[in-house]
Amino acid sequence: SFPALPEDVSLSSIFGECLYQDLEGVLSSNSGAVIFNGEWIGGLHEVSQDRGYWVLTNEEGTLEILDATPTSYDIDGEVVYLMHYGPNLISYPFQTNQYIDDALGDVVPGVYAIISEGIAALNTDMGWIGGLVSFEGGKGYWLLVLDAFDFSFEGTEEGLSRMAVQTPVRTVPESYAFAQTSRQAFYFIESAIIRHDPLDEDDIIIAYNGDVVVGARYWNGEYTDVPAMGLDDYSNNEGYCKSGDQISFKVWDSSASKLIDMQADVGTTWNDISVSVINLTEILPETFSLDRAYPNPFNPTTTINFAIPTDGNVSIVIYNLQGREIVSLANSIYDAGYHSVVWDANSYANGVYFVKMIAGEYTSTQKLMLIK
Repeated sequence: SFPALPEDVSLSSIFGECLYQDLEGVLSSNSGAVIFNGEWIGGLHEVSQDRGYWVLTNEEGTLEILDATPTSYDIDGEVVYLMHYGPNLISYPFQTNQYIDDALGDVVPGVYAIISEGIAALNTDMGWIGGLVSFEGGKGYWLLVLDAFDFSFEGTEEGLSRMAVQTPVRTVPESYAFAQTSRQAFYFIESAIIRHDPLDEDDIIIAYNGDVVVGARYWNGEYTDVPAMGLDDYSNNEGYCKSGDQISFKVWDSSASKLIDMQADVGTTWNDISVSVINLTEILPETFSLDRAYPNPFNPTTTINFAIPTDGNVSIVIYNLQGREIVSLANSIYDAGYHSVVWDANSYANGVYFVKMIAGEYTSTQKLMLIK
């Protein structure tokens, strides 16, 4: 965002010749411009103090606007933000963070949700929910409003009522990483239940478009905001979301070290700059199954995953090559769902073993190879 500017300023004046080698373009809510052969082309010609922008670059860097002091005032007085119904991409005029309520003041009831880069907040009867708790200097924001109104941010840089703390988003593992794009939707997960239990802080909710990861977030309690990125023309995002796509969800269950398929209680159709509140539950298996042990061959431990469609007793036993039982890994009542047991064979000799699962009338056996 560029709130320090006293008036609208051209793109060339803001970005300068020195940035052209790393800069690809600039987008606003309804227009954009890209650099082609050293020249700006497109419908966006200048930046305004009250609007937010996506700056598209080839690599990470810091954009500095020289001789500018962030302020909520310009030569005409207070900067006024003109909101129309729906999404509005705006700037934030201070360097100091402000909590949402402190910054918006009396217009809070007219704001349905706020979206920033990969993080969001939803206005509810319980207050703001989601990972976004404050406005931060230098960032732009989508305000989704319920009706047209005008407002100015509360306070001045020297007289803000209190400094807010925005907790950084916890980085997910590389296997669930995704690219930030200029198009995004958010799913606020009110609850997520696996085997009748809620998630814990090391579990990860992953959003998929088909088999492509388009968003992920560590569980941080009720109404965790999970982003789902959309397809745009400015980054490597093949397979990302388009309007009408159906988003599916999985949970990386850290305690069981496996992915769990989840089902939502309402539709999950993707649309740009949209927010939804959903609940997730584990998708129960339709049949009994004993999955391939992993790793196999192994040394000295392997994980044995199994599934049962109904509650019942499950027996899992390890036999040696002569058919003699050497250890029982399970013999108890399990809830319907996906489960796993671990065999630590550190005290056993190299060789071939067999794992046998019995659940009601279901029986299955597979070969294991211990190699030390």
